[in-house]
Amino acid sequence: MGIVIFNGMAIGTLFTLFVVPAMYVHRQRPWAAMRRATETARAAAGARRHATGRLMRG
Repeated sequence: MGIVIFNGMAIGTLFTLFVVPAMYVHRQRPWAAMRRATETARAAAGARRHATGRLMRG
């Protein structure tokens, strides 16, 4: 019975330390790419606003 408890705790620890964080990183990648694209587009729009001297909404 001690072997079962030890193996269960070892598997739980490995999942907590490695598998769960890896899944968060894996799921975050598409969102990070979209966030970078949005920031780049906003920066380009800001440069256009500054060059034209008028404020464009949207």
